[in-house]
Amino acid sequence: MMYSIENLSNEILKLKKENKSFSLVTLVNICGSAPQDLGAKMLVDEKGLLWGTVGGGKIENQCIEYAKEMLLSSNIAKNQTMTWNLQKEIGMTCGGEVSFLFEYFGKKQSWNVVVFGAGHVAQELVRILCRLDCHIDIVDNREEWIAKIPAANNIETHLVDKLENYTKQLSSHSFIVCMSQGHATDVPVLSQVLLEDYPYVGVIGSEIKGKAIKAELKEKGIQDFKLDSLICPLGLPIGNNSPEEIALSIAAQLLQHRLKVFNY
Repeated sequence: MMYSIENLSNEILKLKKENKSFSLVTLVNICGSAPQDLGAKMLVDEKGLLWGTVGGGKIENQCIEYAKEMLLSSNIAKNQTMTWNLQKEIGMTCGGEVSFLFEYFGKKQSWNVVVFGAGHVAQELVRILCRLDCHIDIVDNREEWIAKIPAANNIETHLVDKLENYTKQLSSHSFIVCMSQGHATDVPVLSQVLLEDYPYVGVIGSEIKGKAIKAELKEKGIQDFKLDSLICPLGLPIGNNSPEEIALSIAAQLLQHRLKVFNY
């Protein structure tokens, strides 16, 4: 089968855009005869063949079934080479062996950042994050500040009576950024968030504020290992104290933690 690398690239980009898991199967070695040339490729998902061919018939069916099993199983290595004897293992009349490279492309887990508070730093932070591949939820009880959040496809605003009530809506992979009106509104949110497991939980403020918040949370029964995971101050030690540069330092820290959690 004749195909161009551009066609293959376009198909892969399409699948990645749709956030689908798939396998790229390539014929990498032939000993004897085979119904396709070296380098023949096809794309397979959990349901079957998507694009291309590595020879048709029994040999292609063997590859499709193996790729499907690889995609669905947690016990099979996701990138590997398989060699089969055409007569003994595939049941073909022609003799020889063929080797295929199976490459796994998995779904990318969605990156969700939830910001409690829509004040000055939050306004700058969402303007940075909205340009990245993430979903942002902004939670506040002040309508006038929620109204200042820019409109973007990956931003959702939530006007609530009490910030801590929104913690029931959080998904387990959310990155939590707490920058509300102050200590009195931060603690109720954190006392709920720290009862669960999230990959990132931080609160804006100084080291002194961090110690005071952790002491109060401990009195509320939050365990020490949870308090140790709470990040305060937020952000990397870069820039000045302007909202724009604080937001930039927080965004950089969020990217650091995203790499640790999601490996991208």
